[in-house]
Amino acid sequence: MEFFGVITLLCGLYCIYSFYKARVQGNLENYVLLPKNADISKIKNKDEYIRRTSIPLLILGIVVTLAGACDLYNSQTGNLKTLNIILYFVSVFSVIVFLILIRKWTKEFL
Repeated sequence: MEFFGVITLLCGLYCIYSFYKARVQGNLENYVLLPKNADISKIKNKDEYIRRTSIPLLILGIVVTLAGACDLYNSQTGNLKTLNIILYFVSVFSVIVFLILIRKWTKEFL
């Protein structure tokens, strides 16, 4: 499970990094929330898009990072089995809710 924990941890950190790039720098290049072939110049209101999507992205990043860190810790010690299972269910739920919101916002702004 260590490999899965590392991948999960890195995905969560990438979400946090994308939040930083969008919210602080205003940069949407390689933004994790935009479709692969989306044209950034076609976004109707860039500031509003960043404002709406960045906080859920940060929450998702924190939840997924915690799940990955907990999985790595649990792989080494075996002490957090229950918390590990709970965090994975919470992160799957967070991803589902997040995908629904992003799909809605992408239709609205692109």
